[in-house]
Amino acid sequence: MEGSCASTGKTPAYLASSSKQKTPSIDETMKRLQSGDGEERAAAAKALGERGGDAAVDALIATLKDENPKVRGTAAKALGIIKDERAVPPLIALLNDGSKYVRALGAQALGVIGDGRANGPLKILENDKEELVRKEAGIALKKLWGDPSDLDMDLNMDVNMEGLNLGER
Repeated sequence: MEGSCASTGKTPAYLASSSKQKTPSIDETMKRLQSGDGEERAAAAKALGERGGDAAVDALIATLKDENPKVRGTAAKALGIIKDERAVPPLIALLNDGSKYVRALGAQALGVIGDGRANGPLKILENDKEELVRKEAGIALKKLWGDPSDLDMDLNMDVNMEGLNLGER
């Protein structure tokens, strides 16, 4: 029997449980956005980005105002994955965030969505004090205007938020 223990013939618990895991409902995921734990809210934002849909977009737009920069950045990234143009104005507003990671992820999302309304704000961001933000703004502008060398680019998951202090504002 494939996947079973030779001596007992039973499927090990770690294999059985992984095949029976259910995907949380949209309501359950949206409730996680209200958690007191920033990591939990960031995970919920990521899950909503993978799920997509109008309700997810609305919830993620609201989450761009979260107190935690990791949550705001994750919500921006998720909106870029969904590529809904309703997110463009709130993502443009996010380019003024106090966190360089959030500004960089906002620029990435705008580049992926590809809406021309982001052109001016991204050009301004090319003069940001932080190199990471300037770089992401430049990449987003290339995507926005269809630079052939960047056509295969997608959301840059390399913006490292691991060192981000969750208390940073």
